[in-house]
Amino acid sequence: MKSKFVYKLLVISKYLYILICISIPIVFIYESYQRDNVDFMIYIHAFIIFSILGVLTQYSTSNFFEKEK
Repeated sequence: MKSKFVYKLLVISKYLYILICISIPIVFIYESYQRDNVDFMIYIHAFIIFSILGVLTQYSTSNFFEKEK
């Protein structure tokens, strides 16, 4: 029962990570196109943070499947 819940959380976090990493450059390009004052470092930090979270999610997923076998 617990393993199904953990698996669902890992899958949701994986897809959420993908959506966020796709949306960060899109938002940056949109704001640049609107000629707003864009602080590029905010987007770089956000991308780095979510990249680290994605690596941790992949690591958790691989460990989860190794324990199931």
